Amino acid sequence: QNEPTLLVGETGCGKTTVIQRLASLSGHELVVQNLSLQTDSTDLLGGYRPLEIRHIARRVYTDFVELFVTSFSKSQNAQFLDYVTA
Repeated sequence: QNEPTLLVGETGCGKTTVIQRLASLSGHELVVQNLSLQTDSTDLLGGYRPLEIRHIARRVYTDFVELFVTSFSKSQNAQFLDYVTA
């Protein structure tokens, strides 16, 4: 009873509309995946995206400085903060 279903048919014949209505009437959540011959596994699972480490490092640095200055005197540790900024 809890099996995935694949509907196949011509474009525009009402497959999605009928299932959306059934889900609405029965109070079930519906997840629609429109597939075609061009559908790739990355469409369903996601893919890798290039990421530059400096974007992550900048956030870690900013979080560190914010936490540091809430815990320690900024003026007394100016030399240290200048060092980690360089």
